[in-house]
Amino acid sequence: MRHVLHYCLMLATAVAAVTVFAEEPHISREAIEWCNIWIPDANGTKLPRVLDQCRFDVVHFNNGLHGWGYSEAEYRKHFPQLVATIREHAPKAKLIWAATTPMRKAGDLTVVAEGTNRVKARNQIAEEFVAREGIAVDDLYGLVQDHLEYWSADGVHFNGKGIDVQAEQVSRRIAENLK
Repeated sequence: MRHVLHYCLMLATAVAAVTVFAEEPHISREAIEWCNIWIPDANGTKLPRVLDQCRFDVVHFNNGLHGWGYSEAEYRKHFPQLVATIREHAPKAKLIWAATTPMRKAGDLTVVAEGTNRVKARNQIAEEFVAREGIAVDDLYGLVQDHLEYWSADGVHFNGKGIDVQAEQVSRRIAENLK
């Protein structure tokens, strides 16, 4: 379940980011396509729908590390459009913005990677906007920042333990917003 949630969140973020930025003349493409997704038991009705093609109850989203080719000024300009796009397609959904996680130096996880300064800047931009809009926050940055044991050796991605702790928190935040 956590892997499905993880892939769904990545796909939703990628789709939303492409939707927002596609109208601008400056396109910064990534070398990754996020299309590897499957949903087992898609017709199941035991649990409420969180990510589907119909009605959204909750949208837990993030737009941070991907889209690195865009400046912070572009991020500030387009983040409100990302939220507007989500609201347009999920008008009754409760929104939860997830803070982007910091980065560690590949090969030496004791060192915070230089890119974390950009993460902090983007988180601040997003935090200011979501606070004004009354959007809930899931502080994944704070959750992982002091836990070197959560990272994979590349300093960007997380190992099983890191994925588990984030999935637990994301699940809890979504469940709180389904009540």
